[in-house]
Amino acid sequence: MYEYKNHKSEILKEENQKDFLKVRDNVDRLLSISSVFIMADAIKGITGDNWTQMACVDRILELGEIVEIPTESSVSAQNRVFVRGRK
Repeated sequence: MYEYKNHKSEILKEENQKDFLKVRDNVDRLLSISSVFIMADAIKGITGDNWTQMACVDRILELGEIVEIPTESSVSAQNRVFVRGRK
């Protein structure tokens, strides 16, 4: 089961910084098209470990660039919903 705290250290590693930037660019692209996106779309097309990629989205959330829309607790991680936060 995915938990951000278990993968946060991975995205801070030098070798994962390019993937973080790819995810961040994809999030920006999605938000320029629509005001809302789901986790699966943010990591779509980026090769590598999906949990590390999801941690990239959670890091963007942690930085306040996006905000999560509350959903049912039974929603899987890849179906979480986000909108633009403060920049």
